[in-house]
Amino acid sequence: LQVDDGTQYYWSLRTGIRWKWDQMNGVGVADPLVFSLNPGVHTLKILWREDGAKLDRLLITNDSKFLPALDEQINQVADVWAGSSPSFALLTTNTRQYVAYYSKDRWLTVASRLLNTDAWVFKQLDDRFEGWDTHNSIVMTEDNDGQIHLAGDMHAVPIKYWRTTTKGDISTLTRQSCMVCNDVGNENQVTYPQFFRGPANELLFWYREGVSGASETYINVYDHTTKTWQHFLQKPLFSYIAGNTQSAYPQPIVRDQSGVYHLAWM
Repeated sequence: LQVDDGTQYYWSLRTGIRWKWDQMNGVGVADPLVFSLNPGVHTLKILWREDGAKLDRLLITNDSKFLPALDEQINQVADVWAGSSPSFALLTTNTRQYVAYYSKDRWLTVASRLLNTDAWVFKQLDDRFEGWDTHNSIVMTEDNDGQIHLAGDMHAVPIKYWRTTTKGDISTLTRQSCMVCNDVGNENQVTYPQFFRGPANELLFWYREGVSGASETYINVYDHTTKTWQHFLQKPLFSYIAGNTQSAYPQPIVRDQSGVYHLAWM
């Protein structure tokens, strides 16, 4: 960027997928940049380097401490455990928003609010994160009846799965002893959970059973009538050869706008 015919500065911007305010800076010179301008007409020149860079608004002020209001609302929920970085879960429905996380004391906790309020209610579950393993992500979804399903804090351990018994009410989240209860032998070393929807909008659950080098990937499907889970496929999606020390590491499955599923593994 450049003002009039003065020095040209390289303005380093934070990247992201949402609009955000950023004070003009000059790499290695000043952050923020301050220009002393005489009364009259001046020209501000801005050039882009990265393809796709966009500029939406400019704010000119003589108050270096002024911070423009954000268009997005920041809603503080709670203090969380920051000793490691497993993924937390955020779920927004037509009427409510849910957040599942590890509290500052490492308890698996769910918070919920109506979308038109800032009042959060909390439910501490009967599980405490050891505090170091980033494998132990949390996943959460809503079924067709408005019940909340949650799984998490797993790295090659028996499945940890909760479900509400009252629509949208996190106080009724209840731990289930199993998911596919007629095949619990394949729920003893669970990692990498994922909820997603199938081609007919079925509620599906994906997970790895086993350990690195000796694991299988299963997909379960939820029956809303019986409120039970069964295997979606007759056999694992990925398996391994006994005696071989290699097994697939698939990435989370993704469905595009046309309904095609994409999956990569190594």
